[in-house]
Amino acid sequence: AHVVAVVNREEIAARPLQTVGNALEGLPNEMVQQTSTAQVSPFLRGLTGYQVLNLVDGIRFNNSTFRSGPNQYLAFVEPSQAERVEALLGPTGVQYGSDSLGGTIHVSTQAPEFGSGGWQRHGSVSLAGATADLSGMAAGRFSISNEKVFWMVGACLILEYSTME
Repeated sequence: AHVVAVVNREEIAARPLQTVGNALEGLPNEMVQQTSTAQVSPFLRGLTGYQVLNLVDGIRFNNSTFRSGPNQYLAFVEPSQAERVEALLGPTGVQYGSDSLGGTIHVSTQAPEFGSGGWQRHGSVSLAGATADLSGMAAGRFSISNEKVFWMVGACLILEYSTME
């Protein structure tokens, strides 16, 4: 049996996240190593790098040819685009292959919402700020669709104040 930790959209939107990997902070049996401002490497069962498989919408995002040590590949996935982040703890090699010895992190993005009867538009914006480091974030996504086409665009802007002279 596998232990699964899940972070849903509401939890992701409730706090400003630099990366999708930060969504896993504080979950049982998981550790997140912060290597710089916008780079974290999740550890599942004490393993990281190519021993933890990263999936985005079920598609393999890393493999055994990637860096063996702590890596920051989840930083390429914008947190505001994630609907759900799942961490399957334990060896999931039978299901996903030998490069998932520590476990598997699966990021799910918004499912396409095909419209009926013409073009439909959907969008969302989120804002966050912190007084401790005088930082702020604005993230948004916009989608347009009809019966056969679905397009989605997302962006994030992070502002940080520096006191260095």
